[in-house]
Amino acid sequence: MRLNVINSHLMIQRKQTLFLAISVVLFLSTFAFPFGTIGSNELHNYKVINTEGAAVEGISTYYFSIPLAIASILSAYAIFIYSNRLRQMAVVRMTFIFYAASFALMSLYIMDAVKMINSAPFSLGVSFFLPFAAFFSNLIALRGIKKDEQLVKSLDRIR
Repeated sequence: MRLNVINSHLMIQRKQTLFLAISVVLFLSTFAFPFGTIGSNELHNYKVINTEGAAVEGISTYYFSIPLAIASILSAYAIFIYSNRLRQMAVVRMTFIFYAASFALMSLYIMDAVKMINSAPFSLGVSFFLPFAAFFSNLIALRGIKKDEQLVKSLDRIR
C-alpha cells in the first residue's frame, strides 16, 4: 500500500501535471480581475460593473465562463488519470473545444458591451489573457503526455 502512495505522488509531479494545474489556477484567477474596461466600467466574467459598483443592465455575458469552467474541470480530471495516457490525451484535447467556444463567447460579450457603452474607449484587462494562457498551458501538457506515450511505446519495442 505504501508503494502505491509513493508511485501516485511521483506521477503527480510530472511536468504535464504541473501545466494542467497551472491551467486550473489561471481559470480561477479570471474571477479576480476584470476582462477589460470601457471608460470607467469594468467587464467581469459575470457582469459589467459601473463606477458606483452597480451592474450595468442590458449586456449579456453570453455565459462564456461555463465552457471555461468545463475546460478547467476537465484539466483537473486529467491530472488524476495519469495512468491512462491515451484517455488523458483525449480529455486534454476535449478542453480545446471548450476553450474555443469560450473564446468565441468572450468576444461576443466584449463586442456587445462596447456597443452598449459606445461613448468610451475599450482597454483589455488581465483576465482577458488568462484563458489564452490556460489554453497554451494545456497545449504544453498535451505535448508532455504525447512524449510520455512515445517513450513507453519505445520501451515496449525494446522488450
